[in-house]
Amino acid sequence: MDQRDAIVRRSREEVVVGILSSCARNAMPLGKLMHGENLSYKLLKTYITRLVNLELISLEKVGRKWLARTTKHGIEAVGLYQEAISLLNGRKV
Repeated sequence: MDQRDAIVRRSREEVVVGILSSCARNAMPLGKLMHGENLSYKLLKTYITRLVNLELISLEKVGRKWLARTTKHGIEAVGLYQEAISLLNGRKV
């Protein structure tokens, strides 16, 4: 199997849910989030800006670091997304 065959692209929704899920329990530094979600800084910045505007995450500066935290609306969005995926896959919720 060629290495290019192993690359799986994620949808925008999968990336957003990954970001929201990563920040749901504890606030996460943007650098750690970038590496954990395997995103470039430029791409992460785009997603973070959009999620802040939608009030799905909040940003807070602690010392020199910016921390992202999923809001209540963000947690609800993740739950609804997971529920929809389950329904589409034929599983009862």
